[in-house]
Amino acid sequence: MVIFEKTISSSREASRMLIQEAMGFFALLKKKGYARNVSDFSMRLVLDEALENALRHGNKYDHSKAIYFRMKGYKNKIHVTVQDQGGGFSPDRVADPRHGHNRFAPNGRGLLLLTNIGVVSWHDAGNCVCIELSK
Repeated sequence: MVIFEKTISSSREASRMLIQEAMGFFALLKKKGYARNVSDFSMRLVLDEALENALRHGNKYDHSKAIYFRMKGYKNKIHVTVQDQGGGFSPDRVADPRHGHNRFAPNGRGLLLLTNIGVVSWHDAGNCVCIELSK
């Protein structure tokens, strides 16, 4: 197992830099034979969606709040953890973007995307998401 960890401020710039660093770390893992079953596309999608949710919904773009990020690389999979300092949420209360008026909403698809490409879990407080990618 190989680990990359970083704490950033809640800003788009910091998020963009973290995504670049994390994708660089991911490329290095792939070169060394780790994360064999994880695609670049899935990795990037997880980073984009999980960090955007932490910025927008968790910390509400409050630059004084931080986002904690951890990526663990294994031979065949990746574990990603993103934790914000927001009040949390209950995943079962999020509207399904495939139904009714939600289908045409400009947002609300992030959780659906994450749960369809990996195994997703949340800590009880609702401000920390863990995603396992193995395909």
